Amino acid sequence: MTITKTFRLNAEAEMPAIGLATWQSTNEEGVIAVKTAIQAGYRHIDMAWRYGRKRKEVGEGTRNSGVLRSELFLTDKIWGTYHSRAQEALELSLSALNGLFDLEPSREFLKTWQSMENIFLSCPEKVKAIGISNFSAHNLEKLLNIAKVVLTVYQVELHPSLPQEKLAKYCKEKGIQLRGICEIVERYGKSSPQVLISWGVGNGFFAFQNNRLNNQL
Repeated sequence: MTITKTFRLNAEAEMPAIGLATWQSTNEEGVIAVKTAIQAGYRHIDMAWRYGRKRKEVGEGTRNSGVLRSELFLTDKIWGTYHSRAQEALELSLSALNGLFDLEPSREFLKTWQSMENIFLSCPEKVKAIGISNFSAHNLEKLLNIAKVVLTVYQVELHPSLPQEKLAKYCKEKGIQLRGICEIVERYGKSSPQVLISWGVGNGFFAFQNNRLNNQL
């Protein structure tokens, strides 16, 4: 398995199987982590609104990496207060960088999904694919019942101690790619990230490395 392995999404985009999670980054440390990861071969960076100023750090880190933006796959998420303003959330993110949006659930998540579909269909130059995170199986069914665009990626807690076998089978049948972020205990002479990434990608899931572990990138 190489760090450049990709999975082809149902939206036809190629998404790198191994990515860098930025949620624990802080200021300059985050910039260095993103730059180091990209120079080490990572091409997939994950962000979210709740991560604070991470977009700025990711933007600076990518610019300092020496790698063309067109070679990178960036994911972002819509925060709850922007669920009725998906287009505005997109433009705020793209003010620093380009990316793909995930979605976190809210009371109006069906309307939010429809807004995201409109963006995906009308702005293909800005959004490669759309997906969700932290959805219950019940809400996932509700979304799929009204979706005109089938979601491409579903982020959940996913690791050897919680393999989500039924969910994985269901998503595979629907053409939905699973991804998860988790740290596990070191064993077998391998680091936690090595074990987790190998298990995840080997099972057809996306896997993300914690960006604070620069010595393990």
